[in-house]
Amino acid sequence: MLSFCLPKYNLKDCSASSLLYDSVAEALYLEYPTKEIRRSVEIVGSVNGLICLVIAKKYFLIWNPSIRKFKKLPECRDELCFGHHSMYGFVYDEVHGDYKVVAGFNNESYSYSFLVKVKMYSLNSDSWTSLEDCKSGVLGTESGVFVNGKLHWANSYRRIQADVWVLKEYGVKESWIKMFTIDIPCDPRMGHKFCQFFCMSNKGEVLFYFGSPFMIYNPKDHSIAYRSPQLEVTGYDYEASVYIESLVWPFFQQKESRMQQRRRLK
Repeated sequence: MLSFCLPKYNLKDCSASSLLYDSVAEALYLEYPTKEIRRSVEIVGSVNGLICLVIAKKYFLIWNPSIRKFKKLPECRDELCFGHHSMYGFVYDEVHGDYKVVAGFNNESYSYSFLVKVKMYSLNSDSWTSLEDCKSGVLGTESGVFVNGKLHWANSYRRIQADVWVLKEYGVKESWIKMFTIDIPCDPRMGHKFCQFFCMSNKGEVLFYFGSPFMIYNPKDHSIAYRSPQLEVTGYDYEASVYIESLVWPFFQQKESRMQQRRRLK
C-alpha cells in the first residue's frame, strides 16, 4: 500500500511480487473507506489484513480494504498523541485475542531522546489507557515494526549504510547474524528517512524502500535495481507499508462479546 501526501491525498495498492519481478509495477487506486477523510493519511501498520491509519493527525481508523469495512476509533483525548514527535504502532495480542494501537510521544520540541508518555487503545475494551513511560531512546517518527507479538523501534542508525541482520532465535541476543551491508545512495532530499525492508525473493534479493523509488538489492553482486510503481505523482511524497489481504473483521466478535456480557448482567 502506498500513502500520498501533497499534492494529492491518495491511497494506492501495488503487489510486492510485481515490484520484485516487473520492470514497471502497476499501482491501483484504493477507495477511501469514507469520503469524510479525504485528507492526509499516515499508515500506522497492518496485522492480519487489517490496516490502521492516522487521518489528518487527528484520529485513528482501522480498515480492511478487502471487505470494505472500517471503524473509527474513540478519540485519544490527548492532543500530544498527535504531536510533532509522535510515533505509533498496531499489534495483535494473541494472549488476549485483542488488537491494540500504541501512541507514544515526547514533549521536547527538538529532541528524539526519550518517550515521556505512551497511550494504548484496546479493541476489547474499546478505550484508551495510559501506559508506563518508556525511558529508551527512539529515533525518528516511523511506526513500530510488529514482530513476534511485540513492537520494535530503532534507537540508532547509519546515514550511508544499512546493515541487514537476522535474529535466528527471538529473544537471544547472541543469535543475531549479520547477512550483508547495503550502501545507500546518498540523496540530501531524503533528510532523516529510514530504510524500510519489506521482503526477500526466493533468489535472496531484498526489496526495500528509501523515500522513492523502491530498490532491490542483490547480495551476490551488491547491485541495486530501482522499481517504480506507475504513479501520477512524482517526487518524494509517499510512504509505503505491506499488508496481506484477508477477510478478518474482529468487530463482529467484539459486538457479540458485549451482547453476552449484557445478558449476564440481566
